[in-house]
Amino acid sequence: MQVGYLHPLRAYHALADLTRIRALLRGVAFADRLPQERRQATPLNLGVCGQIAREYLPLLASAFILALASRPGANHLLGFVALIPLFAAIQSARPWVAFRRGLAWGAFTAVLLSSLGSHTLSPLSLIALPPLVAGYAAAGAWLSRKIGFSPFVLGVAWIGVEFALSFLGMQLGLLPASQSDGWFMHHFGRALGYVAVGALVAYVNAACFHLVREILAHAGSGISTTSSADSAVVRPGIVGFLVLRGVPDWARPRAPPTG
Repeated sequence: MQVGYLHPLRAYHALADLTRIRALLRGVAFADRLPQERRQATPLNLGVCGQIAREYLPLLASAFILALASRPGANHLLGFVALIPLFAAIQSARPWVAFRRGLAWGAFTAVLLSSLGSHTLSPLSLIALPPLVAGYAAAGAWLSRKIGFSPFVLGVAWIGVEFALSFLGMQLGLLPASQSDGWFMHHFGRALGYVAVGALVAYVNAACFHLVREILAHAGSGISTTSSADSAVVRPGIVGFLVLRGVPDWARPRAPPTG
């Protein structure tokens, strides 16, 4: 019986052919996978566009509502809910993200107020409005991370924005202009000044956002997390709830320790 002998050179060539075949098969499999990966890349790009739209469209709508509320004869109650998307950004975003969104909101507001003719804007106030609101949003986001989201603190802090805008030539301020022809500005503004009106409008906006967020959180969890001190104020109505929610957590009365 004759035993075949495999020459080493032939064995080397056979191994090389096998390697080339495996590489060719891998290339075909990669080519088959490539269209699927490209199809999967399209929703990713659409997701980025959707994320940009979700981030900036509410801010644009907020600026548009504020511009409408500032027009003569408009429904001035719109001014009490116009800033809710801005405070949503302050509450949920990091300071640098809140700065970016505040900058966009200020730019939208300046353009819409000047284009709709609903506000008297000096050139300096038009330029300074976006960075002022951006700084306010970043500071508010930083404070919210330190002491919790407080409509009262955010309302008081808005006084700085109104003072800076009035110094730069904006007549009646930004938020007080949304109440210029209303009874609220007529009575409250005469007593405390239009800057205080702006602070109160900012406070109501922040409190309304906080109220909606709490309602949605309780409805989603199905479990009430309201403390006994909160319940005593919430029961009389929404106004009591807003007043309590305006006080920072560290300033609220606490029960004595047990045990």
